[in-house]
Amino acid sequence: MPVLTSSEIAQMRADLTATQLAMTATIQRFTATGTDAHGQATGTWANLATGVACWWWESTEDEVIGPQKSAVVTAEWLVFPANQDVRSDDRVTLITGVDAAAVNTVTVNIRETRKRLLDVVCRVEEVVVG
Repeated sequence: MPVLTSSEIAQMRADLTATQLAMTATIQRFTATGTDAHGQATGTWANLATGVACWWWESTEDEVIGPQKSAVVTAEWLVFPANQDVRSDDRVTLITGVDAAAVNTVTVNIRETRKRLLDVVCRVEEVVVG
């Protein structure tokens, strides 16, 4: 016999979304249409979903990389509702905060997804061109 019923899990997911995922995001997915002369995929990015409930944050740590040398390592994370269609090759182009102001307008690539009982946690990184 399950410890939690499916209706209890659904209620917990709804409560999490309503109380903890107070930001929104636009998720995009790439559709390949061919390859270029170098064998790289060509195609277009299109919105998969807009206004998706989420929470975004950064964590920063000092990492020792040698004698008397250290580096600051910043990790960025997004959390989405458990049923959100999101993959490690998607990207997010806009994150809006609880006051409807843009929190992050830099495109971030989703690098890893971890589907959990109540949510999906994604490790993301900013796109740097040039």
